[in-house]
Amino acid sequence: MTEKKSIKAIAKTENLNKIMQLKLRGYTDTNIANSLNTTTYKVAKLYNEALTTVNNDSFEKLKTVRDTTQLRYESLLVDLYAKLKKEVPKKKTISTTDENGEAVNKIEHYTEEELNYDSIDKILKIMEAQRKLFGIDSEKAEINIDNRQQTFTIDENFDYRAEMEKKWKNLISDDNVIESTTN
Repeated sequence: MTEKKSIKAIAKTENLNKIMQLKLRGYTDTNIANSLNTTTYKVAKLYNEALTTVNNDSFEKLKTVRDTTQLRYESLLVDLYAKLKKEVPKKKTISTTDENGEAVNKIEHYTEEELNYDSIDKILKIMEAQRKLFGIDSEKAEINIDNRQQTFTIDENFDYRAEMEKKWKNLISDDNVIESTTN
């Protein structure tokens, strides 16, 4: 019985390949059915099965690419948040007089923390890319993740902007800052 199934599977695959080739050349279901000695229903059914398989594979690959890209963004953000504040060497000149009444300038060296504006710029660009990746900036509100429709839905009652702001505030909080150990 397995031999019969495998022969049927091979025949189905061969027919499917022929149907796909003829469809790509612009043949109608009737023309294809006549050339393969089958019904138009069978041609349409096999063609739709093939398209569904391709769409499902494409959807899975799209999810993988999107998830991988998001992980890369998150990794970059961790490094950038660690560099958000940088220590800048400063010096201050203090003018005093000595015992003889002459002016003496004394230089005091110290460091001060400043915001690293290059890191801020890169963080904002990554955040913009994340919004685009997940379609948060999309003006079209009726998107529905559904394999049949190949779309996704945004809940209009959910405040995505507030959720994103909460996430970023959590990421840049002092609890998440990694201390630098470089000398």
